[in-house]
Amino acid sequence: MNTARHIEVRNLALVGPHGAGKTAFLQEAARAADGAYFQHREGISFTPLRWNSVALNLLEAPAHPDFTADVHAALRAADAVIFVISALDGVDLATSMLWEECVYQDLPRCIVISHVDHPRADFEETVAICQRLFGEAVVPAVLPVFDDEAVDIFGNHQLGGTLSLLSQQIVLGHSGERHDAEVEHRELIADTREILVEAIVAESDDDDLIDRHIDQRLDTEADVKALERALAIGFHNAAIFPVLPIGHVADTDALIGVPEVLNFLSAHAPAPEAAPPVPVHNAAGDPIDTVGHTSGGPLLAEVLNVRDEEAIVRVYSGVLNGQVAALHSAFDEARLTTLASPDALYAGEISRATLPGLRIGDTLSAPNAPLLLAPLSHSAPRHPVWTQGVEVDELRAIWHSERGVHVEPLSEPGSAVVWCSGETHLAQLFEQAQGAGLPIARVDPSDVSGEKQIVVRVPAVFAGRVRDHLRTISTFNGKAKPDGENWVRYETKVPVAALATYLQELRKLTDQVGYFELVVAQE
Repeated sequence: MNTARHIEVRNLALVGPHGAGKTAFLQEAARAADGAYFQHREGISFTPLRWNSVALNLLEAPAHPDFTADVHAALRAADAVIFVISALDGVDLATSMLWEECVYQDLPRCIVISHVDHPRADFEETVAICQRLFGEAVVPAVLPVFDDEAVDIFGNHQLGGTLSLLSQQIVLGHSGERHDAEVEHRELIADTREILVEAIVAESDDDDLIDRHIDQRLDTEADVKALERALAIGFHNAAIFPVLPIGHVADTDALIGVPEVLNFLSAHAPAPEAAPPVPVHNAAGDPIDTVGHTSGGPLLAEVLNVRDEEAIVRVYSGVLNGQVAALHSAFDEARLTTLASPDALYAGEISRATLPGLRIGDTLSAPNAPLLLAPLSHSAPRHPVWTQGVEVDELRAIWHSERGVHVEPLSEPGSAVVWCSGETHLAQLFEQAQGAGLPIARVDPSDVSGEKQIVVRVPAVFAGRVRDHLRTISTFNGKAKPDGENWVRYETKVPVAALATYLQELRKLTDQVGYFELVVAQE
């Protein structure tokens, strides 16, 4: 059996606040790639492109904080992350927390600053904000160029193109024509270019490049190629976070700068084979091993999204073809299904595939030895809602393809606790259930008895602050327990009737410590 891919692949997650321009970026990228397939859908959207003979698989994660489970699944499937940040709105708290999650996972990141054409936009200030929040390794690689002759009725210069700092070439927005920057432009960008060059050289293992940087400005064609190679290394190592601008052509929907972003990603984004091994469990949920990213290894794939019988599948290891086992962490038994199309998918690929009977979050593996991807614990549902009118099995059946949902039975028939990610997520779930004719209703939890165990895990440096916060919202008297390197955990029990209020108060911790993990013991 052939186990080789026929094209270079780069898998990328697109994240950022609502309204930052992620969907507009994907639409323009699809248009620029000669009409590549673009379809926006609930959950994780998938846009495959061919650019410079490289397959770019772009996963757009939902922006709403209720759908963090989809965001973390997209991060696991990706080998690098594109943060889209608006030059008008800057960085919100959710984006800052997501950046910290990428730091924790050591994922390569670049930043695309959108809306740079807007009169109120300030590209330099947005870069400065990102540097203050994310560190000095955030450095512009491409600058916006404004047309001195194109001025609107308010006297604002319109976006005319982009300027690559390394090649010092200008790309005109309307035509895509490329030419070397004039001497006066080179002088204006010299300091900004030197900051980028110094960041690249600092991460380079090329002694000749380092020596040449001491003696000269590194602007010959050979120097630029050496710098590009070193930039790729710094990007792969999550040591340099390049910034690239995009903005609209005046009075049109066309975006300037998107081809430059695609050029950067196709040339510098890491290949799937460079990713660390994936931890896996056996069918019982016990950790057993890690799996490397090779088509010669055991089959391991994940279902990222499902609509009807069409699934978006990420293959981590092995070759997906023929009959496979589908196993979900929320269900006990593996199910058998057969790939109808395409004929095969290889390690590293993300693709649409036709396999009947799949659920979002399924792990696909060999039928004779089913495997299970390690669960994304920090994406567990944390918003409890008490319901009545529908049995637990019926709710589980209607929501079987939803990520981040857990249903627990209560003592009364037809009563349940639905764990989801928030009110927006809940509204979507109720709409699905009611659309299927299920008479689901929300009830007041004040009469529900029992207790739940809560575990809050935080960086040790915030231990005292978190302890004081917990004492203000409960009778908590516990002590911090060490939990891994530089982390501690607090455990307490909360009455089920007060659980929703307690969890809402706990979320205020994000204002104090920026990042924490919360686990609710579920039956």
